[in-house]
Amino acid sequence: MTLRFEDPYWSADDWTTQRQDILRKELQSELHPDHQLFNQSWQIIASRVDNDDVILRLDCGKIAVVHLTWTSAPESGGFPNTRLFDNATKFWEKEMHKEILNYKS
Repeated sequence: MTLRFEDPYWSADDWTTQRQDILRKELQSELHPDHQLFNQSWQIIASRVDNDDVILRLDCGKIAVVHLTWTSAPESGGFPNTRLFDNATKFWEKEMHKEILNYKS
């Protein structure tokens, strides 16, 4: 499934290089060696316009939603908060579709 991002999601395809770099560096700085995404390969594919969530596609095909804390330092205790979905279809069904409808209402 190809995800089509609409409000409240902002596709990374529409970002400036500067925004891409800022979000990538912030996420990399927040990932503690104990975090589930540490040492995983991923690409940021979108962000939310109404909060600090970034949407990642992992090389294994999973989708992750990560809530940035903007500490610019490794977090611990399960932070940054991360929700994993088996694939794009599961992300659409379990989160994205509802969030788009809620945002529009």
